[in-house]
Amino acid sequence: MNETKLKVLSHRLHAAKDEFLNGWQRSIDESEIKYSDIIEKDVLDYGSKIYDHTIEKLKDAELHRKRITKIGRDIGFEKAQKGDHLEAVLDVFILFRINFWKMIKKYSADLNLTGEEFFDIEAKVDLYIDHILESIAFAYITTKEQAVVDLIEKIIK
Repeated sequence: MNETKLKVLSHRLHAAKDEFLNGWQRSIDESEIKYSDIIEKDVLDYGSKIYDHTIEKLKDAELHRKRITKIGRDIGFEKAQKGDHLEAVLDVFILFRINFWKMIKKYSADLNLTGEEFFDIEAKVDLYIDHILESIAFAYITTKEQAVVDLIEKIIK
């Protein structure tokens, strides 16, 4: 991957962070997703962190194989405790991916990326966001399962 093109793209994406967060918020608002009222926290806090981390993953020489991410675990744990539906939580972060790709396409249009360069970016971004989604689901399900076990133990006693 051409380091110069990647630096330019990363710099442009960092500079466009507010544009991304506002666009992601709009796409959530326009969707049919039934999500908690504090979506602003998720966009500004979690979304901001994931955005920064995703840009950093673009710079990495190799794909990361770590499947469970801390930020995904934090989101899944919090949303399970609050009672948000897992499908809605995942849909919100799938919209993150869609909006992130719009930003990549917009800010890389004049960089003349080769097919191989674009595929490299795609692999890194999609793998990292997949790991976020898997981590959310893992933590959410684990938290809900533990709540059921705790309830059963309470009933038995």
